[in-house]
Amino acid sequence: MAEIIYAKYNKLRRKAFRICTVICEERGERWVEKRALCPEAEEHIARMVDMGARLKAVYPKIDFVPARKVETGVRFDYLTGVTVDSRIAQTAKTAKALKREFAEVFRWILPSGKSKVPVDLDCNLDNFLIVGDRIVCLDYEWVAESEVPVDFLKYRVINYYYGAHPETVRLISEADLLAEFKISAEDQACFKAMEKEFQKYVFGEEENARYTDNYRLPIIDFDRMVKEQKEEIRRLREENTELQKVVGHYSQVEGKLRKIGLWQLLQAGQKIGRKVKTLIKK
Repeated sequence: MAEIIYAKYNKLRRKAFRICTVICEERGERWVEKRALCPEAEEHIARMVDMGARLKAVYPKIDFVPARKVETGVRFDYLTGVTVDSRIAQTAKTAKALKREFAEVFRWILPSGKSKVPVDLDCNLDNFLIVGDRIVCLDYEWVAESEVPVDFLKYRVINYYYGAHPETVRLISEADLLAEFKISAEDQACFKAMEKEFQKYVFGEEENARYTDNYRLPIIDFDRMVKEQKEEIRRLREENTELQKVVGHYSQVEGKLRKIGLWQLLQAGQKIGRKVKTLIKK
């Protein structure tokens, strides 16, 4: 009998999209399943079966893990490797490198030219796995059956990357990276509104607010934080140097006192002194 070794539930969505994703294992074999949590979500699950093949026609450079219908829902192969998200986070250590990585990624995971039908909205980089010399899409739950601006997909990819890796602002701000790919401030405002509407579509009004609050991150001033950390390190080093001097001096005094038999007397004096301080405080 298969054992569930991982499960993720999306209970805060609208009923039509409430599903769970599980990783199952039996006799050393693993696979992934998406299951409807209520009858209303069964149609959402079923439409994934033929979507991989349809998306392959739009994204010829990407492989899509095929989905097949099973009694409990839809089953996908379990693959291992490094996600595109992790690869960029590990290797892009400068603004120039980050720009180069995203330019390369966009050539792979986005449709070229005009927007096409269908379009994979869920093109966040943790959904793409590097397997050998290929990029494999692990999850294509959200597919738009209408024309979507390619720049909106770029916006989503970069926006979600910064949400997962807020420290990236040390290299370049999100707005500046978006501008690097010809997405103006006006476009960014438009796409932000589009993303909000998409979240409302998935979660509804109340659910959207409850869900996104869990992932809201504070704005971090990394320049100030680094400066404060350097100052704290400098202060601790100075204190450590002074402490070492005191310890060295104390060790010398201890050695001399032991030689003349006064060490035990000094310890007793310290205990008496602490008792006197306690009485004075009272």
